[in-house]
This record gives sequence, C-alpha cells and structure tokens, in this order.
Amino acid sequence: MMEKFMEYVRQLRELSEVLVEMGSNLMQVDDQILALAQREKRACSSIVYSLETLAWPQLHSHAQDFSMASRNIVMEAHLIRPAHFTGITCTVYQRPEVSTGSVGMEMAESAHEQQLRFHCSTGSHNTSLNNSARKNSVALASVTLPATLFPPDAPADCKLQFVAFRTGRFFPLSGNSSRQWGALSQT
Repeated sequence: MMEKFMEYVRQLRELSEVLVEMGSNLMQVDDQILALAQREKRACSSIVYSLETLAWPQLHSHAQDFSMASRNIVMEAHLIRPAHFTGITCTVYQRPEVSTGSVGMEMAESAHEQQLRFHCSTGSHNTSLNNSARKNSVALASVTLPATLFPPDAPADCKLQFVAFRTGRFFPLSGNSSRQWGALSQT
C-alpha cells in the first residue's frame, strides 16, 4: 500500500512524514502476522523498499539533506559530491525522555516509546554523545564511511542514505531458512 503513495512524495513533503509514521506503526504488528504477510504478499519487503526510497525524489541541488524520525524508524539522506567527501559517521541514539506524571512526579518513558534520533558528522574525527543535545543518550548503532568510499570515477553527485529500524520485525525469517541452515550445518 505504501508504494502506491510514493509517486506523490515529491509534490507533498508531509506525505513522507505520514509514510514514516505508517511504517513505524506497522512495526508494532504481531510478529506472526508480519511473517505471514511477508510470505503471502512480500508486504515487509514492500514497506522497507518504500522507506528506503522515500528520500530519493526529495534530494536535489536545492534540497541536499533529508531527515525523518519516528518512534521506530529514523532516516537521514544527503546529496554529496564524492570529490569533496571527507567521510561520515552516523549514530542512531535514543535519549530517555522524561514526562511529568499526574501527581507531578517525573517518569522516564519506556525504551520502546522513546523516539529514535540520528546524528551524522562529516570528516574523519571521532564523535561522541557528549554534545548537550545527545548528552545522557544511548547509542544503539553507528556506522562510519571512510573518505575513500567512492572511486575516482564516481559521478559528480551521489545520494547517500541511512535508515535504521528499532527492531528487525520487517525482516522475518522465511519458513525455509531454519531448514536450510540445518542442512548446511550438517554437511
């Protein structure tokens, strides 16, 4: 269903936010239902593909960065020039959000309810979570791409995107995967 909306994201940027929230909400569906939907209609693959391609139509010379965050999905995309690429490090993190309870007591939200965040920094320097916006945050994943990522004959402009999912629920094991693994491990 999400892929049917993809042709309209260039015209209506708010649609991107709706699609990311839709994907985030679908991640809360029972694992067995997601696995069944994947087997019968490749539904999880379709959702992931839609989310992975969401930023592409929105990156151009006048909009070189794209960022979306939800409770279960976070993405960041950049239009880069390989000739000037100095490397990039992106970290997915969550910060314990504090909400005020009805009695005035502060309560930390459960980890599942905390919105994911992305922080990317360019260059080869080492980054940390000590910045005030990321202080007291928990890093969940990080990736570093070196300055040598692109070959000398790379196109003048390239699109680079990072997408992180809170869980692997959109990547259910197929029914045959455990049997295949068992057959491979016995040989």
